[in-house]
Amino acid sequence: MPNTVFLFPNLTGHLNPTLQIAKEQSESGNKVYYASTMDMMPFAKKHGYEFYALNSLPFAMGMEDALHDTKKEKWLESLLDRYSDKSYRQRKADISRLVKELDPEVIFLDEFNYSDFILLYPFMEGRRIVLLQTKFPMYFNEKVPPLNSYAFPGDNVKWLWQRYFIKRNLKVLWSNIKYLGKSDLSILKQKFKENGVSQKYEINTQKVFRPTFNNLEEWFLVKKELDFQEQKLLPWQKYVEPLFDLKRKEEITESCKKFVEHAKSNTQNKLIYCSLGTVLKTHAKGKEKQVLKFFQNLIALAEENLNWYFYAVVEKEFLNELKPQSPNIKLLEYAPQIYLLNNADLFITHAGMGSVNEAFCINVPMLVVPLNNKWDQNGTAARVVYKGLGQKADLKDSKEVLRKNISSFF
Repeated sequence: MPNTVFLFPNLTGHLNPTLQIAKEQSESGNKVYYASTMDMMPFAKKHGYEFYALNSLPFAMGMEDALHDTKKEKWLESLLDRYSDKSYRQRKADISRLVKELDPEVIFLDEFNYSDFILLYPFMEGRRIVLLQTKFPMYFNEKVPPLNSYAFPGDNVKWLWQRYFIKRNLKVLWSNIKYLGKSDLSILKQKFKENGVSQKYEINTQKVFRPTFNNLEEWFLVKKELDFQEQKLLPWQKYVEPLFDLKRKEEITESCKKFVEHAKSNTQNKLIYCSLGTVLKTHAKGKEKQVLKFFQNLIALAEENLNWYFYAVVEKEFLNELKPQSPNIKLLEYAPQIYLLNNADLFITHAGMGSVNEAFCINVPMLVVPLNNKWDQNGTAARVVYKGLGQKADLKDSKEVLRKNISSFF
């Protein structure tokens, strides 16, 4: 039986869109593996797929910062690692072991694992390698704004791209200075040459976010009709559907069922599901007070509007400081998203691509609240508004502004 491997980080928003692809691979006769660190095992087992443990993280991704606590420790350990090739050697050994033991026919790479392609290149013969993007296309297009900006086609697009590239080039310059010539991009280019990767797969940096490789098959796990009409794909790229298993297994507690049943028992009631992402703390770094105030505003609105039923996902750190008393609001660390979207009258979301796709498929209006401009949330929010699927709000909006935004949907 041939094997299919998904090389992914343990990020729910990246993993859920792969389930339908995994199902199709399995139905075609392939044995499906999800390969990552041990914290992904529950996901793989939950959905009935094999798990393959890796002991390393992708190189040239700045992952060193995630492994150390203090700024000084991050810099020093990262500098030593970059010059000793510690992360690179560990990852190379892991990838080599995976290929030899599983001998996969198909390998799907998450965008956060893009550098693994360099390590897989020597084993490419007879294998299919596909880069999966859980975002809209993010390559330079003179008619489409950069994906990290809340803008529409025609809104100073050229200037927005110029500003983005200037800022990014300055960051790369600073990284080269900071790490004495060993920035992530310089390491990527060095390893590209060392591994003899063909120039056919030249590193492409004419885009926002991480670099990728020309002529490496690339799928965008988004609905084409959600994207701007002006968007153009490169020859090796395509939109791929269907995206989600909307019947995937979810843990639906009795408490959740009763809350939803109560909310739906009166036609005047409105069920509002709120999730600002599974990595809220990371995306809202430096905005913790704003996040706390946002949920405090939801609690206040629930107390003042007893027909509004809020079911909100909140990280434990914030839960400890939020103590709602009104019975029409629940704050929990986990929510069965598909179940709630199927019952919701409104979805408040950070505009993560996975959540937006699911809400679109289920036909739930959205109030999008981007948390930062580092990733794709602003660009996705722009498409939601442009396509008439919802409205945009700001994390720091007052309670009254938030009330007005929510009221406009009902």
